[in-house]
Amino acid sequence: MNRIWPTLVLIALTLSQAHAAPSQDQQIKILNHPNNQTISYPLVLLRGDLEDHTAESITVTNTTSTRDTREMTGLAHNGKFKALAELIPGENKLQLKAGKAELAFTLTYKPQSNPYIVRAIYLTDKTGETKFETPLENDPQDFAGKFDTAMKLMQTFTAERMNDLGFGLRTFNLEFDEKGKVIVHIFKEPESAESYYALNDQVWWGRVYKELEKDYPVDIAKNLAIAAYTRFDTKTGKAKGHTALGGGGLGLFGSGDFFTWPNRLQDAQAAFMNTQPIDGKKIMDDSNGRSNFWGAFSTTIGACLHETGHT
Repeated sequence: MNRIWPTLVLIALTLSQAHAAPSQDQQIKILNHPNNQTISYPLVLLRGDLEDHTAESITVTNTTSTRDTREMTGLAHNGKFKALAELIPGENKLQLKAGKAELAFTLTYKPQSNPYIVRAIYLTDKTGETKFETPLENDPQDFAGKFDTAMKLMQTFTAERMNDLGFGLRTFNLEFDEKGKVIVHIFKEPESAESYYALNDQVWWGRVYKELEKDYPVDIAKNLAIAAYTRFDTKTGKAKGHTALGGGGLGLFGSGDFFTWPNRLQDAQAAFMNTQPIDGKKIMDDSNGRSNFWGAFSTTIGACLHETGHT
């Protein structure tokens, strides 16, 4: 797997690279989206300039929404800001506030109608056990929340980078339920975790591909599957049931660092800044040498997007 990709998601949330668009209020300028724009994905990244260079945060309130993501807080530093906002279908009235400065902004979310999708699939072994490995006490084990957050971030990142490269805000489609959450399919594989541990990466990938093919065909879809049964072997220092492989209709990855992923969109920025250390002798540390939570989250979400890209 190319390790350049994992850092790109972090870059998308922390660096500015956009062209200016008109704004009604010179105190807050949104640079990467014009007012009244229509977009085809629900999570929008807003980046821009602030007249107040002392501001350290910016709040975006979607006054049209009643979801728990109605209000989200982003970073501000030296007159620059980054913030996420979740949109609901139709017109969305956003209110941005940083210190005393405020800006009213409107975006319309028109969901994609094309049938081609990227599916989120959570793999269990034959026991149906969904728990992933974690060093955190009382971990809520919210794999669906983590998947929802990560898939939306990957979708948004793709749109932003495609736009930066001159192709417009193009991105892949996802499956959403009536509440706007990414649908996470739980697939119980026919064999034990130990039997999958015995396979090399390529054979395991091929086995999963065949197992999924009947219920989740890839004629108009690509599957991103994460294995719940990934476990770290302290004796060998390696993770069992982990790989990073993608091609055809399947991107396959392990859940060894799932514990570093945020459960909610509101926690995404904090997850990219979480410096809590990871003890690589006790649990999987796929952080590209950084050995902390944000490094592992950045690396593994980037890896999932990379492997999905191979499909």
